[in-house]
Amino acid sequence: MKLGVIISLAVALCAVLVFSGCKTGQGSYSPTPTPMASPPICGDGKVTGSEKCDTPGGYCDQVQCKNVDCVSYDKNMYQGGRLKCGSDCKSYNTGECVPKAA
Repeated sequence: MKLGVIISLAVALCAVLVFSGCKTGQGSYSPTPTPMASPPICGDGKVTGSEKCDTPGGYCDQVQCKNVDCVSYDKNMYQGGRLKCGSDCKSYNTGECVPKAA
């Protein structure tokens, strides 16, 4: 019987301690909200998030693309050529890449 009373008191005390500090301005901890990351914007000049490049339809360079040419994009498949950014900034246009000879 005594153990049951002790457990009930302990639970009640824990509840009071947990819920007493929930109101802001009463010495409780109120963390600063973490700002949400803005989604990548295709064509804003910055390669962010899931973007591979940021010059929709344009040629890749060292600033605007994660891969700057066809060989750096896939050295096993291409021997040269110019890599373009896809219209969605999440893909590349390899239409001007020169494939390796078989």
